[in-house]
Amino acid sequence: MRTGWRGSDAIGPAFAALYAGGFAISGYFQLTAWRAVLIGAHHVAPITALMLLAAVSLLAWVSLSARRAVWMSPARLAWHDSDDHRVVVLRRRLIAAWGWRVVAVSYMWTMAAALTQASSLVWTVGSAGGLVVAVIALLALGPDRTARRAGRAELVDGWHRRTVRSVAARYLDPMLLLEAARPVGLSLAGASILRYMTVEVAGRGHALLLAVLVLGVALVLLQLAPALPASLVLAILGYLSLLPTSSGLAQLWHYPGLRRWTDASDLRLRGTAAATLAVPALAWCAVAVLFGAPVAALAVAPIIVAALVRTVTRPPPRYDVPSPVFLMIQTMRGADLLMLSTTVLLLGLAPVITATVIVALTASGILT
Repeated sequence: MRTGWRGSDAIGPAFAALYAGGFAISGYFQLTAWRAVLIGAHHVAPITALMLLAAVSLLAWVSLSARRAVWMSPARLAWHDSDDHRVVVLRRRLIAAWGWRVVAVSYMWTMAAALTQASSLVWTVGSAGGLVVAVIALLALGPDRTARRAGRAELVDGWHRRTVRSVAARYLDPMLLLEAARPVGLSLAGASILRYMTVEVAGRGHALLLAVLVLGVALVLLQLAPALPASLVLAILGYLSLLPTSSGLAQLWHYPGLRRWTDASDLRLRGTAAATLAVPALAWCAVAVLFGAPVAALAVAPIIVAALVRTVTRPPPRYDVPSPVFLMIQTMRGADLLMLSTTVLLLGLAPVITATVIVALTASGILT
């Protein structure tokens, strides 16, 4: 019975992996078309592919350090647990987590090298360097050591986080994926909303580190794909990388106890959150401009802030309307504003006016 359940449960992911793999492989047979879309008439140095390899390798390494594969059900720990079985299961999961990251990094490296028409020397250096980094990452991960040292509290805590992620995926509620900040010594008595939001943003050090690494990937992508609009690349990657820093507003918005503590209007909460989130967003875009992005990319920062505020102040998801379109619309809340605003920006309208109107409409609640 258990084997049959596992097999049927893996049908969906297997088909998804099959289609994704087929689409990825087809890119190797359409290099000319991809080169025209991403590079166009520009010249891209092959060393850019090595830079992309370094950036995504570092990002994959840091994401691997989160050790999301270290989990086990409390029921299994209570009734069907043994040290040997636990080590085998955790080792297999850790190696699988390492393996799919190696595959993803290898694909991005080979595609980048092929698009830039890298020489055999660049291919050799990049492949050898990537292999060395992958082996070092595996040794640093230490599947056997990690599996043997994982305690019951860590395994149950990992299982709780995995359950939340699974529920978020099944019910199309990405807000559940926002993890809480680390504990801080702040009493809500006498604390302002601005101080609360500042501490919540600063308490997500791992998320801020990932945002920095994603910024590095964005800068390399701008060099690798100069034909793509820089505002579009920075808007999408900036929104995704800074979304975890906005979970403080999400908690403040959706938890009745915290709302009673603030006793503030929706407009004040949105405005305070926007002012707090504007700091990392402006810093993110300013660093991008400092390292070669066009100055107009600074206008992306308020768009990112408005999209973040719209995302975390969304109403609770509804499932009483059996419409896939409706579920997709409520899932994309925030991202829709991001894409619409970026499109308007790319059409050539005044960036400052566009950004100001978007922030004003979001703060007032018209776009939320």
